[in-house]
Amino acid sequence: MSERGIATLVIVAVVLVVIVAAGVGYFFIARQPEPGGPQGGGPDGGADENQPDVGPDEEDNYPEPVEGPITLTCLPLNENDYNEIYPLGSLSPPGHTFPTDHVYFKLTTPWTYPPPYQVKAPADGTITEIYYSQYDWPEGSGYSGKYNDYSITITHTSTFKSKFGHISELENWVLEQAGTLELGWNPIETPIPVSAGDVVGRLAGCGGVQGDLDMWAIDENVTLNFIHPEKYSYAAHAVCPLDYFEDNLKASLYQKVGRTAEPRGGKIDFDQPGKLVGNWFLENITDPLGGWGKHLAFVYDRDDPSQIRVSVGGTLPISVGVYQVDGNSPDPAEVSAENGIIVYRLGGTTNWEGETATILAQVVDNERLKVEAFEGYLSNPTFTSNAKYYTR
Repeated sequence: MSERGIATLVIVAVVLVVIVAAGVGYFFIARQPEPGGPQGGGPDGGADENQPDVGPDEEDNYPEPVEGPITLTCLPLNENDYNEIYPLGSLSPPGHTFPTDHVYFKLTTPWTYPPPYQVKAPADGTITEIYYSQYDWPEGSGYSGKYNDYSITITHTSTFKSKFGHISELENWVLEQAGTLELGWNPIETPIPVSAGDVVGRLAGCGGVQGDLDMWAIDENVTLNFIHPEKYSYAAHAVCPLDYFEDNLKASLYQKVGRTAEPRGGKIDFDQPGKLVGNWFLENITDPLGGWGKHLAFVYDRDDPSQIRVSVGGTLPISVGVYQVDGNSPDPAEVSAENGIIVYRLGGTTNWEGETATILAQVVDNERLKVEAFEGYLSNPTFTSNAKYYTR
């Protein structure tokens, strides 16, 4: 074939390609819907007047993909709704044998029903978990059957969360977006955006656990000084939420905290390797956090940390409770294997007044403790075959 023939074929091929491309482009353009067509927002393809517009402003409520804590800008309750705040470190066995990883807002009138106190989001974020439980109405309340109890987790950044416990009622808009809730933990598949100050629920009226609002702050960039933090789940990253509020709110919150010692927000991690002080789990426990009755703690009073406290969750043959130490000595932070067997004579604190006991404790090694307890005061106690072993 001549050069002129080859050139002609090339030109024809190029023309055909251009024609085909133009046809394909027209085909796809022709198939695009007009505004309000089948791919629009409403049922007929147009905008749905009953649905809120979704744009950049709404998306701002989602946690930014950054690490670190934030500043909380809204109190979770109105200031007149609570008259006292308990900092971290409360003891209330068996449920809280270890110092509590959350604070308590003590309600002014906890028996008022229907629940009058509004629970508000302390900062922008998304509700990512809801815990749903039910409790029996207490005798004398005038009600029978069970009442609802909710806890919610608000994720603020990739490493910082706030959490609220013992909410009596969730707002309808929260329940509608959360979907069907089962008893227990409910991860929210489509996180629910909230803004600082949004009312997410209501509180009070049921007594018992709902006599206060529990509040946590979880900062995953902080790991507490437990010997085995992996046993504590999110509690290993629990910080005092009061410290994360903006300065003027923080000042008003601390006016209602009775503790004067530093840190004023309380302390929960007392473990020291080879020392008696801190939290202990019954040896061979299979559910470290769930087995509350198998916990034992040698720690300090929440409000007056100069006072030793022995918190007994169960297992030992003495009453479950929080005990003070006769003579307030020896300090468990100074007791090690070198001290051999030590004897504490115990007396019940508030809520356990009148209880007395004797406890023997021997630090066996860095992470093992031998313990035996007896009712009343014994003059010369010794270990028997009933002794128990605890580990970190």
